[in-house]
Amino acid sequence: MAGPWSLDRLADIAGETEDHLRWCVDAGLLHRQPDGDFDTDSLHRLRLIQFARSRGVSDKQLAATTARQGDLLGVFVEFSQPGEATLNLADTARELGLDDALIGTRSARAPSPTSPRCG
Repeated sequence: MAGPWSLDRLADIAGETEDHLRWCVDAGLLHRQPDGDFDTDSLHRLRLIQFARSRGVSDKQLAATTARQGDLLGVFVEFSQPGEATLNLADTARELGLDDALIGTRSARAPSPTSPRCG
């Protein structure tokens, strides 16, 4: 996992507003370090929040459950080992804002590691 994360960088990469990230800290869903940066697991936590949201669980519901039961996201963060790749190249390209058509085109043209190279 990358990090620690500055507010603007984490918001940009996660596709969330800075105000929403601040709300997540106040709600106990994200954690900040004493210097103000976000913890190294923050992007993973945001992906979990976004996944829950995509399944119909509101951020407020998640925050209320966390307040009652403790750090629920922390349980899932533990499954991801430090240094473990959590994104593939196509996902990373999308995070950087590259168009899916370009990603597909580049992937289709990339030689296989076992294919002979012309030269």
